[in-house]
Amino acid sequence: MGRYVPSTTTEAWRRERKAMGGRRSRMPKTWGTAELDRLSGDLAGLSVAEQAEALGTSRSSIDRMRAALRARTIDPS
Repeated sequence: MGRYVPSTTTEAWRRERKAMGGRRSRMPKTWGTAELDRLSGDLAGLSVAEQAEALGTSRSSIDRMRAALRARTIDPS
């Protein structure tokens, strides 16, 4: 048994958790349409690092937000 698994867990729970893997371990996104609008508006001319600093988020989040903006302009629904 791994050192981070509490000893009170059952074998069935451990099997289920192992089978689940990383499928549900992702953090929910912390940005929404307001941040996308801001990114496409007054922050549009800045670099990724400058946008990340202005929004208080990571560069990876800016990349995902830019991808969401591209998808939104393709499919406005």
